[in-house]
Amino acid sequence: MVQKTIADNADGGNIEEIEKKTEIIGFKMTSIYEADVRKTDGSKIEIKIGEKGKLIAIDKD
Repeated sequence: MVQKTIADNADGGNIEEIEKKTEIIGFKMTSIYEADVRKTDGSKIEIKIGEKGKLIAIDKD
């Protein structure tokens, strides 16, 4: 599920790194994945996904 969410939101970009972290979300410790993606136009985005594949955020550089 996580891989599918990353692929769906990468817009054809190159996935450079995926990192698993633990953060406090909603007062509980939650595992999240952060994917660094270089898009085809050269810009970079970071996609944050919950452990069950739910999109949390997309941050642009």
